[in-house]
Amino acid sequence: MQAYDTVWALAMAVEKMNYSTSHSGTATRKKLILDQIKSTTCEGITGNFSLVDENLKQSTFEVFNVVGEKEKIIGLYCPMKGVHEKSISKPIWPGGTINPPRINLIIGIPVKGFPEFVNANINNPQKSTGFCIDIFTSAVDVLDIHINYTFQPFVDKNGKSNGSYDDLLRQIDTQKYDVIVGDITIVASRAELVDFTLPYSESRVTMLVSERNDKKDQHMWIFLKPFKWNLWLLSFISFIFTGFVVWLMECRVNTDFGEGPPQQQIGLIFWFSFSTLVFAHS
Repeated sequence: MQAYDTVWALAMAVEKMNYSTSHSGTATRKKLILDQIKSTTCEGITGNFSLVDENLKQSTFEVFNVVGEKEKIIGLYCPMKGVHEKSISKPIWPGGTINPPRINLIIGIPVKGFPEFVNANINNPQKSTGFCIDIFTSAVDVLDIHINYTFQPFVDKNGKSNGSYDDLLRQIDTQKYDVIVGDITIVASRAELVDFTLPYSESRVTMLVSERNDKKDQHMWIFLKPFKWNLWLLSFISFIFTGFVVWLMECRVNTDFGEGPPQQQIGLIFWFSFSTLVFAHS
């Protein structure tokens, strides 16, 4: 967003320049553009855009606590300095208390899929590893609230997977799990069952092909590659058989067929067969 505002301010600075400076030297034009940028102020997507000591002036945001239908400002936040410690006050939690609640979560994890994402430990679930597990634990460590969580693999009595990913998501509705951590693709049908976090990994369809040098295939006979030799042979025999059948039916009634030496008749069979590739006979 700030990059967009910077580009917008640069465009405004160039527009303010006098067109008579187009014939000035390069150094003069650079200095004029720099002076215009320093003096440019505008209201962009991220707030008021202005430069202080050649640095972008950072916006300050209010952090507020929503209680019912009311809101209470509990501090100020600056992207460069974070939350101002002197201005922050304790948030009010549900029940009208300032003491953080005790949170105990049962985390459901899948046992099938790629172990690089979730490698569920059936015997000791708390030692489960994987990329998704690391993302969850890192997010919990950032919070100021102490959260107790217990991993619970989605397995049956035999220690095998108890169903599909959709079946796993339905366990939240039955209140068996509070949260599910895993490599679960966000689709519309699943979004109707649960609330997802923002995606932290992109899922897409890819195709792996072997790398090879195709220059050796660049020759005049490349058109023969789509078919194997036996299919080309079958096509050739079909042409000859079609010509023979036509000659056999026409030799008794058509003067163009049946007259002349045998080599001429064989030539007619080949000619009729391959001539059908370029035009249709009446």
